[in-house]
Amino acid sequence: MAKCPKCGVPVVSLHCESVSINSGGTAFAGNAYCCPSCGSILGTAVDPLAISNDLAERIAHEMSQWGDRLDQISDQLRKLRQGA
Repeated sequence: MAKCPKCGVPVVSLHCESVSINSGGTAFAGNAYCCPSCGSILGTAVDPLAISNDLAERIAHEMSQWGDRLDQISDQLRKLRQGA
């Protein structure tokens, strides 16, 4: 069984805390996995749910802008056809 390197207590579960991971001036949502007995950080990782949610929001925003622009172009074409 794995033991915490700081307190030596067997680790059968972990406490997960939200942290900010900074890399190259960019901050990412992350998780710190801690010993439930002493609180030492045993590992960290980028939060995959936060990353996928952020990506989905960015894609939705970009798609809505494309939709707005296509509506504008369609309106302009309609006006040109009516004037011709």
